[in-house]
Amino acid sequence: MREQTDVLQSQLPIKVDYSTLLLGTTALYSSSICLITYKYLIESEKYVHFLSSQNGLAESDNASFITTAEGKAAIRKQLADTGALARAKELKELAKHPGIKLVYRHEFDDPEVGIFTTIVVDTTR
Repeated sequence: MREQTDVLQSQLPIKVDYSTLLLGTTALYSSSICLITYKYLIESEKYVHFLSSQNGLAESDNASFITTAEGKAAIRKQLADTGALARAKELKELAKHPGIKLVYRHEFDDPEVGIFTTIVVDTTR
């Protein structure tokens, strides 16, 4: 696992989509558990622009919304759904191995929106 993360590290940052950059990956192994973390940065202005193109609301309304509890819950759900999709497709084989915990950490560049941690694969139990 460490070899794959080292190869990926040399290519960073990687543009994932319109508003998201993959900034880093880590793989730590301890006590029979491999903890893999992907760290993303979400550019708030681009994210808000994308939301507005999808829901037709003004960018200022979406910018305010994503800082509210309801907005953060919507983001948390979107990221959880994205993680579930990745687990079912790209990470399907990884999820078959015991002792793996893979975490996505999404941080918005606007601190008012915050940081969201999603456990994507957990075979440590």
